[in-house]
Amino acid sequence: MRVFLLMIFAMTAWAQASATSEQQPHYQPGWPCTGKERSFDPTYSKIAEATGGHLFLLDKSEVAGTSALVTGDMQHKDTLVRASGKLESYIDIPIPVDASVDSLFVVASLQCMQTILLYDPQRSGVNGAPDQDHWFRAGRTAIILKPVAGEWLLRLAGTGAYSVAVQAHATLGMHSLQLDGSTEKTVVLQLSPQVANPQFRLVSPTGQPVQTLALEPDPNSPGRFRGTFQPPAAQFRVQVEDGAGFQRVDPRLFEAKPYEARPGEPKPVQ
Repeated sequence: MRVFLLMIFAMTAWAQASATSEQQPHYQPGWPCTGKERSFDPTYSKIAEATGGHLFLLDKSEVAGTSALVTGDMQHKDTLVRASGKLESYIDIPIPVDASVDSLFVVASLQCMQTILLYDPQRSGVNGAPDQDHWFRAGRTAIILKPVAGEWLLRLAGTGAYSVAVQAHATLGMHSLQLDGSTEKTVVLQLSPQVANPQFRLVSPTGQPVQTLALEPDPNSPGRFRGTFQPPAAQFRVQVEDGAGFQRVDPRLFEAKPYEARPGEPKPVQ
């Protein structure tokens, strides 16, 4: 299970707001928007990002909402978008939805949340399925059934640390990604054989392109790809797309570690 929850308890209780017929701002002052950089331990964020789990800020009165996270995660195994960072006003995160997706699971947590809005390809505001659109003091989760193919948009408004994951129940996906090596990385992954002309790349924690990956198909195993690359100095995720609307990303955030020589072994020349 990939769900990793950070639950910080406020001094006063705050009841979970229910979703209405319109997407409404649900900003509440106070916790966790304290104005302090370390209103929560960043170690939790690092663990969640490295394992592909969810970082979600929950008030004590919102603990019951964890069931929605666990259930949604179990039902949606393919990750379309993963992004995290710090926000100063707002950010728009595009979500490419292909025809193989029959259900979306949107998870967004923002420390000083003003609102979190979801738009379909026609830029109409969208609510989740009945009883599956949940607002929290510092986040929102929603399940969208039978989403139309095209570029969706998730807008986060507010400030502070944020974490976004958009997962899908789909017939096409990227699976079993393995990453090994130190100064040179070897990546092996399994892709649905129906995906034509896959293009692989590394992306930053916020989802921006970092570098392309040259992976070769295994002639004896349809959908299996393998290759080597020099990792960037920054953190990265592995992403695949086909240029026609299909996109998947491994939710884990990898970090290139400097070479550590064994005792008596000289460090290789770069």
